[in-house]
Amino acid sequence: MVPSLQPQFSGVHVYLIGKRLAGRLEAVLRTFLFLFTYDVLRGSSHFTGANCALAFGMAATYQPSWGAR
Repeated sequence: MVPSLQPQFSGVHVYLIGKRLAGRLEAVLRTFLFLFTYDVLRGSSHFTGANCALAFGMAATYQPSWGAR
């Protein structure tokens, strides 16, 4: 279950970062492109830990920008 949840968690943060930087439509497009890339799809079916690292990296990238509103 963890391998399928981590890309979703990363996708949420890709959307939030994209929405803040470029707008809602671009954020949806970026999230779609991110979630359907070969590496993300491969990693969500064969768990190596890269999904967890990516999810935590995206969360860490998003969190510092909260104060910059």
